[in-house]
This record gives sequence, C-alpha cells and structure tokens, in this order.
Amino acid sequence: MIGDFGYYAFGKSRIAYEWTGFMLLANNILLIGFHILTGAKIINTLSDHSLCTVVFSIIVMLMGIVMSLPRTLKHVSFMSMGSGETYHSLTVFPRR
Repeated sequence: MIGDFGYYAFGKSRIAYEWTGFMLLANNILLIGFHILTGAKIINTLSDHSLCTVVFSIIVMLMGIVMSLPRTLKHVSFMSMGSGETYHSLTVFPRR
C-alpha cells in the first residue's frame, strides 16, 4: 500500500502512514468526482436535451459503476481499445 511508503520514508511514523493513506483516498474521491463532472458536462454540451446536469451526473455515475464492474485485464483492455477508437473517431471526424 502507498501508506507503507509514507511509513518508511518518514522514519517509521504512524502519522505519516495514516496521512498518506488518507491522501490516497482523497485523491481517488476527487478523481472520481472530476470524471463524473466532466462526463456530465460533455453530455450536456453535446445534447440538446432539457435534462439538467444533475441527471446527467447520475447517468455518468451509473455508467462508471457498470463499466468498472469487470475487473479482469481482458475486459479492461477491450474497454480501453473502445475508448481509444472513440477518441480517434472524434478527432478525425469532428462535429461541425
């Protein structure tokens, strides 16, 4: 765990162990929130629907939960290939 690094890097300090663990958790929570907000803003921008950003945030959150359920490398590699193809198609064929 990343907390072990803090434990040994700061002289076997229990406070450093707990602090690095807390900061890792805070980083992951903020990262997930950023992804949900970004996805909601993208859907809000690309669609002409009258739903509010809160509903789009819930939709993106559910999409994130469903997409993160398969934790095997086989599924993750297929999802990353799909993500790369989507990015490529959006940059090659931009919406005008």
